[in-house]
Amino acid sequence: MNKGKRPILNTGFSSVLLVFITICLVTFATLSVLTAHSDYKLSTKYGDKTSSYYSADKTAREAMSAIDHTLFSLYTDHKDSASFYNSISEELFLDSLPDSVSDFAISADSGKDDVDISYQVPVSEVQTLYVSLKVSYPVSEKDTFLTITRWQSQTDHALDETEQPMHLYNDRE
Repeated sequence: MNKGKRPILNTGFSSVLLVFITICLVTFATLSVLTAHSDYKLSTKYGDKTSSYYSADKTAREAMSAIDHTLFSLYTDHKDSASFYNSISEELFLDSLPDSVSDFAISADSGKDDVDISYQVPVSEVQTLYVSLKVSYPVSEKDTFLTITRWQSQTDHALDETEQPMHLYNDRE
């Protein structure tokens, strides 16, 4: 009978199936490599941001330690709180602070024993760590000189003139 005719599906179907499976595997492999690369870039960026924050945090703590040591030497030189508070000035602290500390300021209310110290440490080009400390005269040996009133990282980046905010929600009904 028809010995020359062969079924169509025997050889062609397996080849088409093999090509389809190969294309699927190459596509999934490419997607996996792209996902791994983007995850690597994101984790590197996050790691750099975290390490720069902790570097700024370390500098701020070193500044706070230098301020505390200076206040201790003032405490040993002055035996009453009035002379202690009156002797606090910016010049006493400037030499002992780390170089990256900026905007160091002391504010004191006249007639009150209320002295605040503030300074800034840059975290990155657009982020700054703001520190505010309240100075207190220790009553006992266990008391401290400083109380942290602000330890806050803040982004200083404002919108450029070319950047426009996106209005994602329209409140018109």
